[in-house]
Amino acid sequence: MKVEFGATQSEKDQRIRVKLLDTQARLLTRASAKAAGHHLYTNEKRIIPARRQEVVATGIAIPPPKGTIGRIVPRSGIAVKHQIAVNAGMMDSNYNGEIKVVLANMSDQDYLIQKGN
Repeated sequence: MKVEFGATQSEKDQRIRVKLLDTQARLLTRASAKAAGHHLYTNEKRIIPARRQEVVATGIAIPPPKGTIGRIVPRSGIAVKHQIAVNAGMMDSNYNGEIKVVLANMSDQDYLIQKGN
């Protein structure tokens, strides 16, 4: 099988541009040098009621590189331990507004998201 990469994928500069929209917002982090994704952090304290969903702000904007998308996926620990899922987690390359995450609580217990989680 032959695999070809598009021009955007093969560019040498793959840095992610991040704009802080709030002075208390946290920048993205990576768990290790080999990690495929980056961690996002909440910029507010919020209760996600049982069997409901809430939109949680991050305080940052991340325009994906042209021709790509940004994708938000759940962390396995929070998904397994607390039944928190991510809904509507895709950003097109022309979106440059604040990243907000739709978190769905699939459990029968309210879940408290602390600022910085």
